[in-house]
Amino acid sequence: MENKDIEQLKESFQPKSWSETISVDTWEIFKVMSEMVEGFDKLSKIGPCVSIFGSARMTESNKYYRLAEEVAYLLTKNGFGVITGGGAGYHGSC
Repeated sequence: MENKDIEQLKESFQPKSWSETISVDTWEIFKVMSEMVEGFDKLSKIGPCVSIFGSARMTESNKYYRLAEEVAYLLTKNGFGVITGGGAGYHGSC
């Protein structure tokens, strides 16, 4: 790390006044809103999709794993995209 980076890191941990805190927190809502708008915009371009959440610890021989695969297959045959993942494991896409 460079000295400039270390100084910037130290500064970020300094106590902030109430007005500094409220100012940062107030603008944070706009960041969240922009991320939501961006997400909805992307979703609107991919068509109807269904998210399937499972478990990275489930094996392919598990009956619920096989059932999820069957449901996903039937959804795709009926015009839906399937979005898998949602956690730190594998992430598929439509």
